[in-house]
Amino acid sequence: MNNNNVMHDVGWSPVYKKMQDYGKEFINNLLAANTVASFGDLHVIVHRSMGNAIPDWIVNSFTIAPEILQVFAIPPGALGMIHKDGINRKATFNIPISGYTKGDMHWFSDNEALSEFKIDCSYTKVRLTNEEINVKGTRLDLEPEVICTVNAPSILNTNVWHRIDNRDNANWRWVLSIRFAGNPEYNTLIEKIA
Repeated sequence: MNNNNVMHDVGWSPVYKKMQDYGKEFINNLLAANTVASFGDLHVIVHRSMGNAIPDWIVNSFTIAPEILQVFAIPPGALGMIHKDGINRKATFNIPISGYTKGDMHWFSDNEALSEFKIDCSYTKVRLTNEEINVKGTRLDLEPEVICTVNAPSILNTNVWHRIDNRDNANWRWVLSIRFAGNPEYNTLIEKIA
């Protein structure tokens, strides 16, 4: 595995800067902190739009239909849980909003030591690790195979074990994430967007 297998930097364009500005409208550190306290997870969704609720100008910016738009936050000094989004989101298009000059994404190879804990609800299907779920607050001390910083709009392979490492960041890290209809594979999404 290398950077090219997990992240494709699309670069900034005027429309992606506009999307970044749109995402900034949802920055609310107090709401994010309360959500962290309520759910116990350090990587939280503070805004979600689905289907027709996604602004038309965003939908019309792509040749493939956006299905879900979410704004994520992770607190300063935090280490997120290892997870795969790939059940219904094999790839995503992420636009960093704020606090993204520090804080990395860690990518892990499929490892027999990780067993899946599936979450399936109306808005998401995600796989966490039993190892982290069973011991609340515990983060596995695994060496990532790839480490990268997402500091520009990027396509991410979310069907690979990954987590956010914000331990060296004194600020909240905010990201706007767009998922697309048909659950395209990573390489397909690169072809459609890049």
